[in-house]
Amino acid sequence: MHLPNLPVTIQISSLKIHGCQHASIWARDTATDLWHILHPQKQPSIQKSYQGWKKPPPSWMKCNVDGAFYDSFHSGASGAVLRDENGVFRGARAIWYANSLNALTMEARACRDGLIFARQHGVTRLILETDCEALIKLWNSKDLQRSEAAVIINEIKELSFSFNAFVFRFTSRLCNQVAHGCAKLVSATMTWGEWLLEAPQSVRAYLNNDCNISPDLGINQHETAA
Repeated sequence: MHLPNLPVTIQISSLKIHGCQHASIWARDTATDLWHILHPQKQPSIQKSYQGWKKPPPSWMKCNVDGAFYDSFHSGASGAVLRDENGVFRGARAIWYANSLNALTMEARACRDGLIFARQHGVTRLILETDCEALIKLWNSKDLQRSEAAVIINEIKELSFSFNAFVFRFTSRLCNQVAHGCAKLVSATMTWGEWLLEAPQSVRAYLNNDCNISPDLGINQHETAA
């Protein structure tokens, strides 16, 4: 007796059909991959935001300040540098403090000293920049009672009223290297330094670099101003 071979034939036919389908899909995917290799998509260019020091706008002066704190001795120093709308050096001052509570207090003192320095040199429109973000947050805060720097911050606010226009804002350490360098120029043996005609030798390279790459700066409305 011979068994019919119909089921076997159907199974083989089904395998052939599925095999053709897989081959077709593989060929299509391979062609797609090859097309993408030969026609790569251009990635959109990402423009990096400018990170260097920026000149103040016409008729403004900029004062960059920095506070140095030496924890081992609880002492510190302030550094301040003035530059005009062309990025030209207009003076610098550094003051040593034999006693200082902490780094935040020293940063606040640097801001206060920078304002005093600018006012003494007849500045009427001032941008004050610090690389201490915590100090800017305190400046914008309504509750200063919990801060050890509250008294100095209130002094800064009082001094700011002596200018016709005033902006106080944060800047990065990269943009604040001149003031940082000035703060290092004083010590327990040299407690005061002031440079009016030309900048200290140790910070001239930073000044030249800032002037060579600095774009003009506008005042944004969201910035803290008085």
